[in-house]
Amino acid sequence: MKILLATPFFPPDRGGVPHHVSLLARELRRLGEEVAIFRRTGDEGGPQYSAGRSVWEGIPVHAVRYRWEGLRAFEDLYENEPMERALAAVLEAERPDVVHFHHLTGFGLGALAAARRAGAQVLLTLHDFWLGCPRSQRITRELDRCPTIDRTKCVPCLRALYGEWIPEGNEGIERLRRHDERLREALAGVDRLVTPSRFVADVYSEDTGIPRDRFTSIPVGLDPAPFEGIARRPADVFRIAYAGTLLPSKGAHVLLDALRHLPADRVRIDVHGEVVPWFEERDYFGALRSRVRPGDPIHFTGPYDPPELPALLADADALVVPSVWFEAYSITVREGWLAGLPVVASRLGGMEEAIEDGATGLLFPPGDSERLGRALHRLLDDPSLRARLASAPKRVATSSETARALLALYSEPKESRP
Repeated sequence: MKILLATPFFPPDRGGVPHHVSLLARELRRLGEEVAIFRRTGDEGGPQYSAGRSVWEGIPVHAVRYRWEGLRAFEDLYENEPMERALAAVLEAERPDVVHFHHLTGFGLGALAAARRAGAQVLLTLHDFWLGCPRSQRITRELDRCPTIDRTKCVPCLRALYGEWIPEGNEGIERLRRHDERLREALAGVDRLVTPSRFVADVYSEDTGIPRDRFTSIPVGLDPAPFEGIARRPADVFRIAYAGTLLPSKGAHVLLDALRHLPADRVRIDVHGEVVPWFEERDYFGALRSRVRPGDPIHFTGPYDPPELPALLADADALVVPSVWFEAYSITVREGWLAGLPVVASRLGGMEEAIEDGATGLLFPPGDSERLGRALHRLLDDPSLRARLASAPKRVATSSETARALLALYSEPKESRP
C-alpha cells in the first residue's frame, strides 16, 4: 500500500503533531508500507509556494513553502488554491492509495477534495479544534473556555484577532456560519475521521452534526524504548516538572502560582519547553518570569527535542500538566507515565478521559493554583501515594499499535461520498 501523510508540521518542527507523524511514518515503513510525506514549510529558502523534495530516514518528503503571505480575508485561513494545486502535483507523482491528513493548517479545506479527486482513500486526524475555532483551542484570549461553539461569542473574540475580517454583529455571525457549512461539506467527503480521544470525537460530532460512527478514536502511540530503564536520580527536595510548549493555554503560569501554596524550601519546579507566540500574547515568557520572586526554586531549562525528554524526567518526582484548554489527548501525560512519574493534570478534555483520579494520577480544577498546590502537597507528604500512582497499571499505546490500527482503516473499502 502506498500512503501519503500530509502534515503542516514535521521535524525539525517541535510539538505533538510532528512527533506523532514522524513515529507513524517510521512504523508504517517498518511494516512494509510505502510512505511519502507532503508538508508545509515556513522557511525563507524560496518564494511562497515554491516546492522541493528531500529524503527523511529513507522517506521522500515533498515540501511546499507557505508563510501566510497575501491573506486578504477570513476565508483565506481555510482555503488555499495554490496549495491544493501543489498537492495535486504530488498526488500525480506519487499516486498514493491513501492520503492521511494530520491537520489542515495552511493546506485549506479544499485539499481534502483534491485528494479525493485523485482516487485515494482520504483520512483526517483531528488533533485539535482549529477547524471549528480559529484560535484552535476553544479558548478566548482571556483564557475562558468555550464548551460549545457560540458564534455570537466568537465575533468579538475573533474581531480582536482579525479585525475587519470579521464584521460586527449579524454580518460577522453569518460569515462564521457560512464557514460552518463549508466545514461540514468538506468533512462529509472524508472517508474516515480520526480522533486521538473519544472526547474530541464527541465534540466534533456535536458541533458539525456528522454522525458519531464516522469518527474512529485511535490513541497517539509512543515509542516506549527511550523511557525503559530510567534511573531516577535522588534529590533532597521534591522535584516538580513541567514539559511541553510554553504558551498561555498550556497553563505553566498555574503551576508557578501553585508554589505559593507549597513549602518553597522543600520543592523545586523545573519548566522544560520552548516559548512560542500565541496570537496576541507575544511575551508569555515575560509573564512567567514576572511571577518568579527572588529565591524561588523555579528553573527554566529551555527547549528540548523528544529524545531528550526521558533524561529530563529522570530528574523529577512528579509531572504536572496544568493546561487550561481542552487537551485533545495529551502526549505529555503518557510520557510522564512511561517515565514512572505520578502525573497531576487539569480535569479537562483528553486529560480527564485518560486519568482516573486517585488511581492513575491526580486531577485538579483547571486554572486553580491553590487546588494544584494541595495536590502537590499530598504527593510531597505521602511517598506511598507517589509510589502507588507511579506504579499503577496504565495503558499507553505504542507507535506500532497505532500504525497497525490505522492500517486497518486504510484497508477499509473507500466510501461513496461526494
